[in-house]
Amino acid sequence: DKAIEYFDLAIESGYVLAIRNKASLLYEILDKKEEALALYNKAVELEPENNINYYYRAEYYSDEGDWAMALADYKKALELDPENSFYKARIAYSYLELEEYDLALSTYLQYLEKFGESSWIYNRIGWVYEEGFKNYDKAIEYYDLSIFNEDNSYAHERKGVIYQNSNLYEVALAEF
Repeated sequence: DKAIEYFDLAIESGYVLAIRNKASLLYEILDKKEEALALYNKAVELEPENNINYYYRAEYYSDEGDWAMALADYKKALELDPENSFYKARIAYSYLELEEYDLALSTYLQYLEKFGESSWIYNRIGWVYEEGFKNYDKAIEYYDLSIFNEDNSYAHERKGVIYQNSNLYEVALAEF
């Protein structure tokens, strides 16, 4: 209650950051979703050129499973801050959640082109091929790129699952 009181004082003074912080407190700790969304909307209304306002609202929507709304806000945040690789990755992930695999793949590939290699992005592309397109050879190709870039357990585990599902048990064991 005291924190909300202080946020209210800051909000009265016109601090948009206080609006976002109060919204986060209401949402993440107090589970007051409608009030939090109203504050995220107010932050966007007061500072429509601030990419972070859209990002926070997008995170709210993604936590609530409203991926279409999250996608719109991530896109707006990226439009305002085109060098932000995290926004690009969240756009691609939103497409995954919406089962728009072609758009997810093309967005991840754009990410690689603009921001460079990333094991995490290679893993995501592998997952698109594995789960979205059921193209297991292509999935393994991207998991291998991920491992080559930075050895990681996720890529090995996914390869193991693919091999196991293909009845290649000895190969799967080597990955696990």
